[in-house]
Amino acid sequence: RVQLSNINADQLLTKEPLPYMKFIIQSSDVYNLKAEELLAAGPNSTYITIESGLVNDMNGNSIVPILANESKRVDGYEKDEIDPFLIEYSSLDMDEGIITLLFSEPIDSDTITF
Repeated sequence: RVQLSNINADQLLTKEPLPYMKFIIQSSDVYNLKAEELLAAGPNSTYITIESGLVNDMNGNSIVPILANESKRVDGYEKDEIDPFLIEYSSLDMDEGIITLLFSEPIDSDTITF
C-alpha cells in the first residue's frame, strides 16, 4: 500500500467542474509505487481506496470513502515502458572502492552486471 502525498490544486489537470478528476502524481509517489514490485504491476494489482475529505461536490458534500476492504480495481492501466537512466554519480571513493549512482527510478540490484 502506498499513500499518495498531499495533492493540491496546482496538480489537477481538470480545473472545471467535471464528474472525474485527473491529477499529476508527485515524483516521490511514483518512485514509491515503482519500488513496490507487486504493487501497481498490472490491472490485477492496482486498486484505490479513498478517505473522506478527499474532495467535495459543488454543494460541499464530502466524497463517500472507499475503505480498504472495498477497494476499487483500476479500469485502465498503462504499463511502465520507460527505461531507467543514470542521472548522476555523486561520489567515487577509491580507497573503499565505492561509487554512488543515482538512477531515474528504482532499479533491481540483482540485474546489475559489472
